[in-house]
Amino acid sequence: MIQALERTGDLIQAMLDILSGLPNITDCYVTWHGVHSRNPSMATNPIISTVFHSNLRRLSLEVSLENMVDLQLSSLQVQTLEELQICIRSENGKSVSERNDILKYHLAPAIRKLSTLQTFGVELWEPEDLSPLFLAIGTLPELVEFVVCIPAESAHFGDPKGLSYFLNQHSLTLQTLRLRARSDDKTVLWGNSTSFDAWIKGAIEGVALPHLLTLDVSSQHFPVDTSAAVFHSFSSALTSLSLTGCYQKFEDVEKIVRMVSSYPRDQPLSNLRLGLVSLSPQLIDLIAAQLPKLHKLELIVRHILPHKMDTPVFLDMLPSEGQQPDQIVSVECIPTAKTNSALT
Repeated sequence: MIQALERTGDLIQAMLDILSGLPNITDCYVTWHGVHSRNPSMATNPIISTVFHSNLRRLSLEVSLENMVDLQLSSLQVQTLEELQICIRSENGKSVSERNDILKYHLAPAIRKLSTLQTFGVELWEPEDLSPLFLAIGTLPELVEFVVCIPAESAHFGDPKGLSYFLNQHSLTLQTLRLRARSDDKTVLWGNSTSFDAWIKGAIEGVALPHLLTLDVSSQHFPVDTSAAVFHSFSSALTSLSLTGCYQKFEDVEKIVRMVSSYPRDQPLSNLRLGLVSLSPQLIDLIAAQLPKLHKLELIVRHILPHKMDTPVFLDMLPSEGQQPDQIVSVECIPTAKTNSALT
């Protein structure tokens, strides 16, 4: 068997035979980058099409832009797909014009054909101009949720008007917007990117989402003021708001809460998630007074303080007089950036 699969074509055929015998697949995850197709049969009979049966509901692709052509997404015939997540890795094997052609003439037409798509997510591994894709997709008539993960480094998604156009094209159907940011560059600090702030504000300028019910901004690379600007643009119909990532001082939380309570709204906010914050009695009083109809509150806590004006003090203290050293069995320290603790 091993000898029979020594050739690439034989291996591909074996995979096709296995996948074609799985008619009940509902979720498909494809990862293909770093290895390019050198077998002509992969271009004419792509593996991905084999699992596209009538039961497929969710598709996740982590693929280099150079391999998008070989996937032949535009030839797929799927009438049941509800969720599509795409993570694009650029291997810099093609020119800018060639990459734009892949986005416009291969990826965009494939997405545009998915008339049943309800959730669409896009992530870039590194900065790349995706405006040709957003401008070419057109309108997805059933789209209710859009998830986008933007590189924090300069260039981001290229021309922000591309994303603006896509959002406006779906202003009548979008109910959930989730914004993320990513960076592998350790020099990009928490929420301090001036270019990122300017790019986000340029992307949401002139965008109207009157039916948006859920806004979720989650990343340490989103400055607090940037998150507040996004909320201000899309707040009129929101019933659920999540702003997490950067540390939010009491003044930051107060600004957001007062914006929620004072801005004219179609219906009251029912769910609120904030973090990182310093928990204090004044913070709880503020939220309770300003948002009396809030149904669910979730706080991701960094510090617990007796008063909002206090600052945390960490001292190396000896055990008290009544405490024995052998009572302390272990101490676990969890870095703030990775903590998942929350108060509900």
